[in-house]
Amino acid sequence: MMKSSRIGACLIVLVVSLSPGYVAADTIFGIYAGAGAWFSEYNGDFSSDDAVDINLGDDLSFDKDNANSFYVAIEHPIPVLPNFRVQRTEVAIDENSELASQIEFDGAEFSSTEEVTAKLDLTHTDLTLYYEVLDNWVSLDLGVTVRVFDGEVLLQGTTIDPDTSEPVFARQEIDVPIPMLYGKARFDLPFSGLAVEAEGNILEVSGNGVADATLKLAYEAKFGIGAEIGYRVFQLTLDDQDDLNAEVTIDGIYIGLSLHI
Repeated sequence: MMKSSRIGACLIVLVVSLSPGYVAADTIFGIYAGAGAWFSEYNGDFSSDDAVDINLGDDLSFDKDNANSFYVAIEHPIPVLPNFRVQRTEVAIDENSELASQIEFDGAEFSSTEEVTAKLDLTHTDLTLYYEVLDNWVSLDLGVTVRVFDGEVLLQGTTIDPDTSEPVFARQEIDVPIPMLYGKARFDLPFSGLAVEAEGNILEVSGNGVADATLKLAYEAKFGIGAEIGYRVFQLTLDDQDDLNAEVTIDGIYIGLSLHI
């Protein structure tokens, strides 16, 4: 199990235990939107069935790439109904590399020194329902998220498959939905428009899990336009999910623009 998952779960439990014994919706209706760029670095490995792990860096030369994300959140004054947030993150990397050793994926074999085109796509959409537990100079949101992946792992070599007369090819879809706990804490710095914000989704069940956290410094002008900069860490663990195993970490600096109406 991921150590970060255990730590994150403990933090959520601690936050809940220290919070007031009620939840409430926003005191006024508000729309929040934002978009940003994530300058991300890839680490980890994956495999299919019982094959040897394929390392993202050593085997496929995955290193750094840029990802994009955007979100919209709607908050309202109706206490019994949760607030709603949807976020889309387009995160994918592809590289051409010459293999240092033989690898196998999804029944296809790729030989040593063969040139391989590889792609890892972990694009996902988060659907979040949450309540505001605190709403002051310190604000706290707690809720649940369902993260829906619509990505893939793809490998294509240069060796011709005699059965198909085409290059050796392997592909595994990543379309698993993962439910998670959601939390966001924001600390406004008085009279400055600045705030420190920590936001995360986390859960692990039966070896499949996600730990995704962002820590950032945000600024919002009086007319609602803002900017933010921070650091995001995303860990994905898959244990024999549709014959796919993975331990992948993506992290890096995040910058974005926001709008509050």
